[in-house]
Amino acid sequence: MNRPLVEPRLRQMARPATETESRGAAASDLPLTAKIVKALEANRFACEYQPIVRADTEEVWAYEALARFSFDGEVVPPNRVFGALHQDRTLFFMLESRVKTFQLAHRPRGVRLFVNLDPQVCEEPYQLDHWLESLSGH
Repeated sequence: MNRPLVEPRLRQMARPATETESRGAAASDLPLTAKIVKALEANRFACEYQPIVRADTEEVWAYEALARFSFDGEVVPPNRVFGALHQDRTLFFMLESRVKTFQLAHRPRGVRLFVNLDPQVCEEPYQLDHWLESLSGH
């Protein structure tokens, strides 16, 4: 069974160079959190829609939206990305909200979709309000 994969829609956004970029450091030398910030600034996201298949009929019953990351040509497992963000809850919320928006916008139509939310991106009242508003129409 083929799994649909939605590649990111890349948009180049005008932005000033970061101090590290200005100094000419290679992107591969940046720490993971700096690579995450660059991906946020450039709207570079990908996700995979993993089918959830009924055992009795072998039909797709739903999909689970899974975030995927690649920085400088290197595939980075989501647990490393999210693990790096547990120290910076604001950045973690920013990434999760942008990724979930991307996942919902490119979702397979006509089937259920499951998205995963880390409890740490729901701690503040404004975060909870964001999720309630963002997810209420889906």
